[in-house]
Order: sequence, then C-alpha cells, then structure tokens
Amino acid sequence: MAYGQETADKEPLFTIKAPPGFEIDEVEQETIIDVLVNGKKVASTAVKFDDKTISFNDPDGLANLIPAVREHSIIADALRVPLDQNHDLACSQTDPKPQCGYMQPDIVGVIFSPDKLEAQIFISELYTYSRDSRARYLPPPTKGAGMIIGVNGRGFHDFNSDRTTLNSNVDLIAGYGRTHFRADMFATSQGGANMRGASLNYTRRTREASAGFLSYRNGSTLARSDRLAGVRIGSTLKTRLDQASLRAADIPILVTASARVETFRDGKLIDIQRVEPGQTTLDTTRFPGGSYEITIKITEDGNTREETRFFTSGSQLPPTGAPQWYVEAGLPTQNSSQGSFFPNLNKNPVVNAGYSKRMNSSLGLEGKLSASKSDQYAEGSVFFIGPNYSLTGGLIGSADGDYGGFANVNYRKAKWQVSGNYRDVRTADDIGIIVGGRYDPFPQSFRQVSLRTSYQLKNGRIGLRGFYRQTGTRADTYFGGPFVEYNMLKTKKNRLTLSANLETGNTRSSYFVGLRLNTTLKAPKPKQRLNLNAQTSFRSNTPKPDGMTRTREIAEAILRLTTSGAGGHSSEYFAGARYDDSDIGLKAGLKKRTSVGNLGLEVRHNYQRQSNLFADITTGLAIGPGNIAAFPQFNDSGVFVNIDGNSDTRFSVLSRGSGRQIASSSRTAFVPLNAFDLHDISIKPTEASDIDYENHADRLVLYPGNIPVVHRQANSVTILIGRVTKLNGDPVGFSAINTTKKLGVTDGDGFFQIDYVGDEYLDISKNGKALCKVNIAAAMTDLKSRQAFIDVGDITCE
Repeated sequence: MAYGQETADKEPLFTIKAPPGFEIDEVEQETIIDVLVNGKKVASTAVKFDDKTISFNDPDGLANLIPAVREHSIIADALRVPLDQNHDLACSQTDPKPQCGYMQPDIVGVIFSPDKLEAQIFISELYTYSRDSRARYLPPPTKGAGMIIGVNGRGFHDFNSDRTTLNSNVDLIAGYGRTHFRADMFATSQGGANMRGASLNYTRRTREASAGFLSYRNGSTLARSDRLAGVRIGSTLKTRLDQASLRAADIPILVTASARVETFRDGKLIDIQRVEPGQTTLDTTRFPGGSYEITIKITEDGNTREETRFFTSGSQLPPTGAPQWYVEAGLPTQNSSQGSFFPNLNKNPVVNAGYSKRMNSSLGLEGKLSASKSDQYAEGSVFFIGPNYSLTGGLIGSADGDYGGFANVNYRKAKWQVSGNYRDVRTADDIGIIVGGRYDPFPQSFRQVSLRTSYQLKNGRIGLRGFYRQTGTRADTYFGGPFVEYNMLKTKKNRLTLSANLETGNTRSSYFVGLRLNTTLKAPKPKQRLNLNAQTSFRSNTPKPDGMTRTREIAEAILRLTTSGAGGHSSEYFAGARYDDSDIGLKAGLKKRTSVGNLGLEVRHNYQRQSNLFADITTGLAIGPGNIAAFPQFNDSGVFVNIDGNSDTRFSVLSRGSGRQIASSSRTAFVPLNAFDLHDISIKPTEASDIDYENHADRLVLYPGNIPVVHRQANSVTILIGRVTKLNGDPVGFSAINTTKKLGVTDGDGFFQIDYVGDEYLDISKNGKALCKVNIAAAMTDLKSRQAFIDVGDITCE
C-alpha cells in the first residue's frame, strides 16, 4: 500500500495533526519515517518534528546509508541540526509543477510530507559523486523507434500597409538506436519553402558519420565557411559521460593514506572529495570553467597540508588524450533561391579536414586543410591558457597567394578584465564569393582590431572600448570611448540601473544616457507575479562629415502579470506605453504556456512608430509505435510512460527524482529528455491512494530520436475480509490464501483479511498442500465498484 499527498477535495487516509484544542501537543512529535534519495527509499529512521522543522535521531547512521556521498561526516553534521520541512516544494495533484519535489541546497535539504511519513533528502552536488568515473562512455542506447517534430509558427500583420506575413520553422528528428535522421525546414508566405539542412547520422562510441545537407563543422577563423552537401566522418565526444570535466586539465596528487581533499578558489570552497592512497587525479567535474589558481587542502592521518596549483578548463582546448579530427567532402551550398526548396549547389567540390590536440595542460594545437579545384588553403592555430589569461593565434595561407593571421588575448584578475582581438586577411584579388562557378573562401581583404577593458565596481562596472576596421578600398572606420553601468538601487524587489557611454571616431560622435527600473509589485492573487519594467534614455549622434546632430528621447513602461498554474501551465499578460520623440505608442499582449504548446499574441499601435499584430505558436509532436503526444517545444529525445491497470490515480513521472510530467491509466505521458545522456525514470502517486504500483526506476540511455516506452502496472487495492469453510460448514483454519502478489492466512476460525489487487483467483492451501482455487472476481460484482473494504462472507472450499 502506498500513500501520497492529499488533494484539496479529498481527505488524507490519516493525519498526524492535533485536533482543535490540543495544539500544544503539536510542538514536537516523534515517529518512524521513510527516507528517499533520488526517488528511491534508502532507510526508515526515527525523527522528531514540529510544524516547521524536522530532526533526525541518528544522523551518523543515516548519512552512511545515503549513496554516492563524498564525505559522510559533513553530511552527518548537517543532519544534526533541525532542518526546514519545505512543504511548499512537495508535489501535489492540484498543483503538479514540473520542478516540484526538487531543491538545490548548500549542503543538505529536506522535503518532508507528514501525511505520508516520508522525507526526501537532497545533497549538494559539491558533496556527491555524479557518476562512476571509471565509466567514460555511454552504454549502448535503449532502443525505441521514434519521431519528434517541432513547429514554430509566426504571423505578422502591418495595419499601415495592410500586409500580412506568415513564417514557420519545422525541426524533425527520427531515430532508432545509434542512427538518426535530422531535418530543418523553413517556409514563408513571401517566398515559399526551403530546406536548410537534412542529414542521416550514425554515432559510435568515439566516431560519428553523417551524409546529406550537413550542418556547419568548426569552420575557419578567417576563411569563409559554408554548409556542404556531402559526407563527413570524424571523432566525437557526445557519448562521453565526463562532459563537465572533459576539457579540464588533470590535477595529480600523491597521498599515503585515505585522505580528504578540499579545493578553494579565492578562499571559497568549490569542491570536496575523498581519495585513496597512492598517485591519483582529482575529479574536477564541479570546478568552474576558466583559468585560475586553486588551493588544495589535504587531510590525511590527522595531518593537514596545503598546495597551490593552477587549473585550466576551456572549450578551445581539446580533451587530454583525446585528439579530435574530421574529414568531409561535398559541394558547398548557398541559401535557396526564390521558389527553390533545396539549397543551391556550387558545382566545385570541396574537401575539408581538421585535427586538434592538447599538448599539455595549457597548450593546444589545431590544423585545418581545405581543397577545391579553384583554391586550396591551410590554417594553423595555437591555444595557450596561463594564470589569469588566455592567448589564441593563427596563420592561414592559400595557393592563390591569399594569406592572413589572427590573435585574441583575454586577461582577468581581481576586478580587471581586458580582451583584445586582431584579424587581418590579404587577398590577391577581391573578386567576391562565387564567380562563374569558382568557389573563393577569401572574398576580400580586411583588417580589424577591437579592444575592451572593464573594472568591476561594488555596484557596477566602468570601462573603455575601441574598434578599427579597414575593408578593401573603403575608407577606414574607427571609434572608441568610455562606458559605465551602475546599480543605483538594488534590493530583493527593486533594481535601478544607470547606463552611459561616449563614442567618438572618424565617422561619428555620439553619447547615450539611460535609466532602467525593474520592480516587483504586490500581486492581486497567490501564485501571481506583478512586475514593472521602465526605462528612459537620451541619445545624441553627430555623423561625420556633415556634422548635423540628431537626438532621440525615449521613455517606456511595461506592466507584466504572470500566473503559474498546475502542470507547468503559465500565463503572462502585459501592457505598455512608449514615448519616442513626441510620438506616443501603446502595446498589449499575452503569452501562454500549456502542456501541448506555447502561444504569444501582441498588438502595437504606433509603438516604435509601427502599428501591427504579432502571433507566435510553438509546439512539438512525439510519435512512437502505438503512441503519440504533443508537448510544448522541440527536444532531441524522450520517453513515453504508460500506466496499465485498474487504478485511475495520477502519477508524477520522475527523472532523476524530479517531477517532469503527469501520467495516468487514461493519459500517456511524453517526457522530453536530452539525448546522449542517462536518465532514471520512475513514477510516484500525486495524491494519497490505496494502490499497488511498480515502484522502481528504469535506466534509459537516450540517443537522438529514440523514444522508448516505459510500462508501469498500477492497481487499486481492495481489502477483502471473509471466512473459508468446508462443504459441511466447518472452518478451514490456519490456511494460506495466495493472490498474484499478496499472501494472507486464515485464523483458527477460518477468518481472513487480505489486500486484493485484481487477481482472478484465490489459491487456498494448508501445510503446502493445495485445497482449492476460488474464482473470486466472477463471484463478486462489488469488486467492480473498487470499494476500499468488501466483506465477501463465507467462501466454500470444495
């Protein structure tokens, strides 16, 4: 028998709340409760609780039973103090929010349901192992053929010109196992439909192959990159389980005994773990990205020592020990022409290849080659990450005499941040992109330099920025100046921000001053939010060489009312007014989110000097064998959850212990989930119910387009009471009564009480010898009413 939360219109099966007049007894109570971690029961333990907090009688014993904990002593210490019960985070049928039953505590948090005598414990990821670090790759996928379609439709009507424009974007993915097909299509009422991409893909553990209209690969930093119609094969990191620390440098340490290792950045604890004796490498999964010094505090055999190290992690550096490469060949594609569905093809075939490798913790190298009939080029890049800075640079050259180089520098220390960028390409002839079928990856010469510096203040930041560009035969362009962003007021409900900048150069001189206000007002009803967003600004621009100054004054205010509903539904209503250089405009609209899609409507009158109507609809459709469901927006994969049995109870579908969707025997749930990941799927009743259901988790390995189906059996439990007799009326005492899942025993007078979950027969035996089998379902019409208690009277065992 399982118990869940009560609903607003249904009394709980039992209550532990004191009756009126006896509230003083409610100060503290003691009982035994079930403890769940990640949706699974790990213990039953004694607790004391009042109406606000809960305390565990044996925190040390409970901490040792919680799986995948890095440091049990820290968890035990956190469990020694009374913890908030967090009633507001518990799931319920009347308000089954997608994120209910989940929290992210600093160390330990609890969601306690007194009526179920159940507590869910949540541990900060800082103190847990996310996965077994020895398993580096995803297991084979959980096969489940499926198709997922995402549709985004937009409409626009201009009242001034009486013109209507309709656009739609369709994403499609269909898959089975390691293979999936992906397509992206766009349609407009102004120019018909065209396909942006379509490819068949096959992913192995470390390799991936694709064919069709391919998406962009990592293109050149300086040369033109185009999509290809062709084939590609190369390495992949998509199936790696250690994505969070994949590009981080190793941090080896040596300990002679089991040790506790704490890692600090700027005096703040960022990680804690326990390591075994010997040479080992720290797990850096939870380290923030970037480059910075860390202090490692190692405690072993009662002694503590500290070491200072340098840590690097960045997407520009390939993973250690995993060089990346690709080879692709095909025809470059351009945007579809008017009335053409397929992209236009350049008849000049191209072959591209790339290879990148991390040489050590700070240095990475990358090389790229491209060859076509008309041109060939090679590019080499180097990436270096040092203490508080990173450098990137490279050179490129072609067989036609084109050449170029680039350099990036980023520096960050304390409150200072500096970034600079340099690009330079020299071409033999500025002929354009494609002439007479020739493919030219270097369309024209240019030189570009940008610089940005900033200093972090207590409530804002100030800085300087500058820009220079030279393109072909055009005149040089340069400008620069200071900027400031300052929070004049910052509270929990209000923020007032000042923004200002000044730019001057050879083409213009301008300045801007603006104020932005974001404030939260008192909402009319619970579960509503009322926000006011307002801004005012003044801009002055003096183009050169005419020197005629143009100014613009803007003031705007928008009021938003957001309502949160059951099942993740929400509504937002907004209205605004705008003053723009003596013009006054108005706008109003709404945004609605439902379980099957999102809708947005907005009407404007002279707003930004336009009068028009906008409409936006987003929805997704998941299709699998025997199943179809709509959901709000496109996702790469997911799972269907079917509830079989005679119970009409609603269940929350949990992924890694967090509620995601609602399912029942009359409603199949589709749960959108990320591809190339592990997911533990289970169900849990949303209300208190007498039901018998499968309370276990299925681990799914999802690849793109895969939609497996998870089946769960759930049946209402009816308590049968009665008496077993012989033909002559004598009782059949001390006999066993078996159903499919339940076991009962008669007393000396033949009376029994058992839980009945829909079995057709009762098997009655004594001392291991079968006596008879009774067709209880056929004999009892009351069972169809699913009453909680039924007296079946005397049962004759023939």
